[in-house]
Amino acid sequence: MKSWFPAINIYLLGAVVLVVLASGCKSKNDEDLKKQAVIRLHLEVDKDVVRRSQEVAIVRRHPIMLNMSDDFLLHEGYLEYAKMVETPGGGYAITLQYDKQGTWTLRNVTAVNIGKHIGVSCQFYPENRWLAAPVIHYAVTNGMFSFIPDASREETRKIVDGVNLTIEKRKKESFFNN
Repeated sequence: MKSWFPAINIYLLGAVVLVVLASGCKSKNDEDLKKQAVIRLHLEVDKDVVRRSQEVAIVRRHPIMLNMSDDFLLHEGYLEYAKMVETPGGGYAITLQYDKQGTWTLRNVTAVNIGKHIGVSCQFYPENRWLAAPVIHYAVTNGMFSFIPDASREETRKIVDGVNLTIEKRKKESFFNN
């Protein structure tokens, strides 16, 4: 007579191995998610005209209150890359280079909204905050948007690295989905 106990032990061992492997992959994915960052551009709007908007504080030390659209103009899916650049006087800024569609959107929005602010929101582990809101002085036609963030040098580096990681992951996903 054959026993079915050895078969159950093999299945149980297989299940345990799968759980261990899955938990190992999950923790690696969690770490990857903690390194990623997203960055979004929002347009300043008149709160009496646009219902889906919110008053936000820009700059933490001496905040200015601006009414920003809840809907973003551009997100990291339109980015080719982000980089941290040194500014004269020892400061630093973030430069975002948009792809063809992002460049088109940025050009059109900035051309008709001169004098308004573009708010920059960012999510990077463990924060979610507004980094800047530069005034639109001219139409941005080259797809390159630069701003000085309300962030330390270390946070700025973390944001730029996280945004570039997010861009890289999206490009890989779109490559495999096509």
